[in-house]
Amino acid sequence: MTTQSSPIITEMKVIPVAGHDSMLLNIGGAHNAWFTRNIVVLTDNAGHTGVGEAPGGEVIYQTLLAAIPQVVGQEVARLNRVVQQVHKGNQAADFDTFGKGAWTFELKVNAVAALEAALLDLLGQVLN
Repeated sequence: MTTQSSPIITEMKVIPVAGHDSMLLNIGGAHNAWFTRNIVVLTDNAGHTGVGEAPGGEVIYQTLLAAIPQVVGQEVARLNRVVQQVHKGNQAADFDTFGKGAWTFELKVNAVAALEAALLDLLGQVLN
């Protein structure tokens, strides 16, 4: 597939979800009896849908919302470029706030990973 024949991303949705979960004990301690996630849903002009997910929370949600203008209109086949642009934008924005919030940089990396998973899902469908 050449990039000229690559479908174009026409929509990006970020959907926060929450639900009940059992309390589990892990190396970090016990977590609450609910879960939160941010779901990324990408659609292209060929009718494919790609999905990715990241932990819940406002930092990840806002980071994904801020990425929408960088993602919509891009070719699916150029997923590496899209991921790099969003990641670099997060790094630049994070220099002002790094260390001021709880794991700010790590949370933004999680947001980019959710976007990358959705892009890879989309590309897999395009390539059949």
